[in-house]
Amino acid sequence: MPAANQPEIICLVRDTTLRWPCRQGDFLLWFGYRDIFSGPEAIQCYDLWQMRDGYHVTITNRLEDLPPWFRLHSTEVCDSFVYKMMAKVEKGDYPS
Repeated sequence: MPAANQPEIICLVRDTTLRWPCRQGDFLLWFGYRDIFSGPEAIQCYDLWQMRDGYHVTITNRLEDLPPWFRLHSTEVCDSFVYKMMAKVEKGDYPS
């Protein structure tokens, strides 16, 4: 467990789903590499969210673990998810 005021770094690997409750003052940051071969200077912050008491976060790379009400847009998928999304799009199930 990280010491107080130390960030916890979590990396997603294959078939990972994380769920946890948030508290007032928690922040969720999404970092990634612009170019993985460029080293630490290529790290980029893509988004930042401020959490509140009662919020819950689900981070997953498994379509099966997304909440039933959550709808991905076709521009948000890649790799094997594309084939699963195509089946829905071909049936006319396409988010606005």
